[in-house]
Amino acid sequence: MSDPQVYQYSVKISQTAKGAATVDAHVFSNNLEAARVQAVQLYEQTITDLKSKNLAVASPEAKA
Repeated sequence: MSDPQVYQYSVKISQTAKGAATVDAHVFSNNLEAARVQAVQLYEQTITDLKSKNLAVASPEAKA
Protein backbone atom coordinates (compact mmCIF):
# COMPACT_ATOMS: atom_id res chain seq x y z
CA MET A 1 0.00 0.00 0.00
CA SER A 2 1.44 3.36 -0.96
CA ASP A 3 1.26 6.47 1.20
CA PRO A 4 -1.28 9.08 0.10
CA GLN A 5 0.24 12.18 -1.45
CA VAL A 6 -0.05 15.25 0.76
CA TYR A 7 -0.43 18.70 -0.76
CA GLN A 8 0.66 21.48 1.52
CA TYR A 9 -0.86 24.75 0.42
CA SER A 10 -2.86 27.67 1.67
CA VAL A 11 -5.19 30.11 -0.02
CA LYS A 12 -6.14 33.41 1.59
CA ILE A 13 -9.11 35.29 0.14
CA SER A 14 -9.57 38.86 1.38
CA GLN A 15 -11.82 41.72 0.41
CA THR A 16 -10.77 45.18 -0.75
CA ALA A 17 -12.46 48.36 0.48
CA LYS A 18 -14.46 48.32 -2.77
CA GLY A 19 -15.67 44.77 -2.10
CA ALA A 20 -13.55 42.89 -4.63
CA ALA A 21 -11.78 39.68 -3.65
CA THR A 22 -8.00 39.41 -3.49
CA VAL A 23 -6.21 36.06 -3.51
CA ASP A 24 -2.92 34.91 -1.98
CA ALA A 25 -1.80 31.36 -2.79
CA HIS A 26 1.12 29.63 -1.08
CA VAL A 27 2.55 26.19 -1.83
CA PHE A 28 5.11 24.46 0.37
CA SER A 29 7.49 22.07 -1.38
CA ASN A 30 11.11 20.94 -1.48
CA ASN A 31 11.06 21.41 -5.26
CA LEU A 32 11.22 25.11 -6.12
CA GLU A 33 10.07 24.77 -9.74
CA ALA A 34 7.17 22.47 -8.85
CA ALA A 35 6.09 24.83 -6.06
CA ARG A 36 6.14 27.80 -8.44
CA VAL A 37 4.02 26.00 -11.03
CA GLN A 38 1.57 24.73 -8.40
CA ALA A 39 1.23 28.17 -6.80
CA VAL A 40 0.37 29.78 -10.15
CA GLN A 41 -2.14 27.02 -10.95
CA LEU A 42 -3.73 27.33 -7.49
CA TYR A 43 -3.96 31.12 -7.83
CA GLU A 44 -5.47 30.97 -11.32
CA GLN A 45 -7.97 28.23 -10.37
CA THR A 46 -9.09 30.19 -7.30
CA ILE A 47 -9.62 33.34 -9.41
CA THR A 48 -11.59 31.30 -11.96
CA ASP A 49 -13.75 29.74 -9.24
CA LEU A 50 -14.54 33.15 -7.71
CA LYS A 51 -15.42 34.65 -11.09
CA SER A 52 -17.65 31.66 -11.93
CA LYS A 53 -19.68 32.57 -8.84
CA ASN A 54 -20.03 36.15 -10.18
CA LEU A 55 -17.77 37.60 -7.49
CA ALA A 56 -15.69 40.67 -8.24
CA VAL A 57 -11.95 39.95 -8.20
CA ALA A 58 -9.40 42.73 -7.79
CA SER A 59 -6.47 42.87 -10.18
CA PRO A 60 -3.09 41.97 -8.69
CA GLU A 61 -2.04 45.62 -9.07
CA ALA A 62 -4.79 46.66 -6.62
CA LYS A 63 -2.90 44.94 -3.80
CA ALA A 64 0.36 46.78 -4.40
